[in-house]
Amino acid sequence: KILQQPLAVAASVALVIGFGMSQMLNHNSDSNDWPAVAKILEVAPSGLVQVAANGAEVKPRLSFKNYSGEYCRQFELKNEQGNSENIACRKDGTWQITASVVSEVNQVNGDYQTASGGSVLDEALEEMIDGDVFNANAEADAIAKSWLVKP
Repeated sequence: KILQQPLAVAASVALVIGFGMSQMLNHNSDSNDWPAVAKILEVAPSGLVQVAANGAEVKPRLSFKNYSGEYCRQFELKNEQGNSENIACRKDGTWQITASVVSEVNQVNGDYQTASGGSVLDEALEEMIDGDVFNANAEADAIAKSWLVKP
């Protein structure tokens, strides 16, 4: 019984990452948002909504390093296809989606809501993060250094 809970968490994280990546890849290939989103992740501080040239709204929420030493950012994406909460990590000089939870439109009032709740993405974050979330100064320093990881 002691092993069941960690295994369940790992399985749910793997499921959301796999589902989210397939959804985002389809989402991004249809709308071609990803280059614009990646550009915003490269330079925008957390907490501010940025509007890409194609109209997509990106709100970086936080930045951190993962256990592989890569910089990662959690962000919200709103575009004509819908909303999603995402985590992207900078691998080999480019931002790549590592986790995503796609939101759905509430048919009654037109609002968006997360399909499976934010807690699943929070679990993915907890599994990935090495140390603390960056404060504003640490994030600004990473942005100023173009997110380069020291060897």
